[in-house]
Amino acid sequence: MLCVLTLTCFTALTLVPVNGASSDAKILSYSWYQAPTNELAAYVGDLIVVGELQNVGSTNIFYVYVAGSAYIGDEKVASGSWQVFGNNLLPGQKAPFYLDFVPSTIFVDDFEDWADVTDVKVTVGYLANTDKSMYQGLTVSSEGAYRSGVYTVVGKFENVGTESVGDVRVITTFYNAAGTVVSLNYTDVFSENIAPGISKNFVATPVDYYSGDIASYDTLIQSTIQQPDGTITTNPSNTKAPSTSTTAPQNTQSSSSSSSNSFIGSHRTILIIIVILVAITSIGVILVLTNRDKHKQTTTSTETNVTADTTE
Repeated sequence: MLCVLTLTCFTALTLVPVNGASSDAKILSYSWYQAPTNELAAYVGDLIVVGELQNVGSTNIFYVYVAGSAYIGDEKVASGSWQVFGNNLLPGQKAPFYLDFVPSTIFVDDFEDWADVTDVKVTVGYLANTDKSMYQGLTVSSEGAYRSGVYTVVGKFENVGTESVGDVRVITTFYNAAGTVVSLNYTDVFSENIAPGISKNFVATPVDYYSGDIASYDTLIQSTIQQPDGTITTNPSNTKAPSTSTTAPQNTQSSSSSSSNSFIGSHRTILIIIVILVAITSIGVILVLTNRDKHKQTTTSTETNVTADTTE
């Protein structure tokens, strides 16, 4: 019984379907640096990769993971997968990602410091498609400029649709003069219901106190309300140039391919649940069989005693 359950478990692990093709998404650009604080990163000094992905397919992307690998020379020293900011991305829509290489992503024994990393490669991992779209009745107007040495986006979003929405969030992507992503910002969630005609203000600055050159930015506004395709199709993003600029950017890399068919463990939680359920079932079977054996032994002993008493 245990052997059958074990085989069933491994069969379930290997038959989890891939819901979307990685070729439906494309890495546009990314750059990396060491985290100066742990405000967003897990630890000070973590290797951080920021970049942007675009839906280049014909179907909405429900969610997508990217896989990152860090190299020192030709040796891969760390790897992991992270989910992209943004759900239900429409064809052509873009969303940023933030990769935090924590110590647990390292798999070599002689690793010393993230500063020794010479290259980072990011590919599209696992993605899932959907026929649903985010509520498209939200618009954004904003301006970006350097204020006290910090590039700051001050904006306002408005519900121009016909339904009240909640859990609204504005995701801002920052680019250098070459168009490479150098930082991002994920606003606090506006959780209250926002009725049609209502607007809210927001402020976005680069995470991790990024102080390099920022030449432009883009905004993505979303809510948790999903609507069928064919609803209001206002443009949720805009790109603006700053009024001034400062120092040079850090390590950057642009990518036009970076697609991979590798299966990234986005369903690890489901698989863990399957394993736990199988383990519980196995224990239950063992207990039932054990109790049955004990019952048989007790019955046999009783019958023997009865027979002995009758004989006497």
